[in-house]
Amino acid sequence: MQKKIEDLRTSIKKTIDDNITGAFINAGKNWEDLHTDCLIKIFGRVGLESLILTIPFVCKSWYKASLDPHCWKVLDFKPIPVNTIPRAIMVLQKMPWGYKFKNLPDVTPSSQFMKTAVNRSGGLATEVVFHTCLLRDNILEYILERCPALKTLSLPEWKHFVRRGECLQRENDKCLLKMISKLHNLESLMTLNIVSPNLTMVLNQLHIHCPNLVTLGFQDVISDDIASAIVTLFPNIKNLVLRGSSIWRESLILILSGCRKLELLDVSGCIGFDANDAEILKMASHIKTFKSEGAARQWELSSMHDVVWNMKTLL
Repeated sequence: MQKKIEDLRTSIKKTIDDNITGAFINAGKNWEDLHTDCLIKIFGRVGLESLILTIPFVCKSWYKASLDPHCWKVLDFKPIPVNTIPRAIMVLQKMPWGYKFKNLPDVTPSSQFMKTAVNRSGGLATEVVFHTCLLRDNILEYILERCPALKTLSLPEWKHFVRRGECLQRENDKCLLKMISKLHNLESLMTLNIVSPNLTMVLNQLHIHCPNLVTLGFQDVISDDIASAIVTLFPNIKNLVLRGSSIWRESLILILSGCRKLELLDVSGCIGFDANDAEILKMASHIKTFKSEGAARQWELSSMHDVVWNMKTLL
C-alpha cells in the first residue's frame, strides 16, 4: 500500500504546473497542505481506481478533497489491475481472503465499486464509460438515474458475451429504452448494441429526447431499415462509428447520401463492402475523417477463425 501511495504522489506531482510546484517547494509546504480546490482539479484526472482505493488513505485533506463531486465528473469504469491493491479488490469483488492474485488478468469493477463512484459524483457526472463487461444487478439503470448531466455514454461491447450476456443484454435494452427520456443533455452514445427489434425504438427515442446528440456508435448488423432510420432521424449527425459492424454497400451509400454533415465516419473492419470501392471513396471524400481500413465484402477465413477462437475463450 505504501509503495502504491508513493507512486501515486509521484504521478500527481507530474500533473501540476511547474510554477505551482516551485512555489510549494520554496514555501516549504507539504503536499498534504495543497489547497483543496487544486487537489480537486488534480483528483478529477487520476481515475476511479485511485480515487476509491488509494487517495482517501493518504491523509485527511486528500480524503476530504476526494469526496467533492467535481472529482467524479468522468466515470470511466476501466478494468482494475488485480495485483495493485489485493485486499481492496477482494472486498469490492467479494473474493475469498485466500485468493491468489499472481499473474491474474485485470478485473471488471464490481457493482458496488460503480455505485460508490456514481454516488460520490452527486449528479455532476458528464461522462460514463463502460468497457468490455457484463452489467449486472440493474447497475445501468442505477447509474443513469443518478447522472442527469450526462453528455457522453459508452456502453459495453455485448457481442463478446454470446451466451452469458444474452439475458443481461435484453434487460439492459429495456433499461436504455426506459432511461433515454431522462438523458436530455446526451451528446455522444457509443457502442450501441441493441437486439434488432428494439434498435429502431431506441433510435426514435434518441431523436425525441436527445436534441444535442452529435455522436453515435454501433457495433452490430446495420440493415437497410436501420440505415434509413439513421438518415431520417439524424441527418445532421457529425460523428458516426460503425467499426466492426456488418453493413451492405447499399446501406452505406444511403448513409453517405443522407448524412451530409458528417465529420467522422468510421467503417473500418466492417463486412459487406470493399474498402477500396471507388464510388464509396468518392462519396466520402468531403468527410474530414473517413476510416474504412480492413473492410471487406465477406469474412476472410483467417478472420473468422480468430473470431471463433475469441468467442471460445470467453465462454
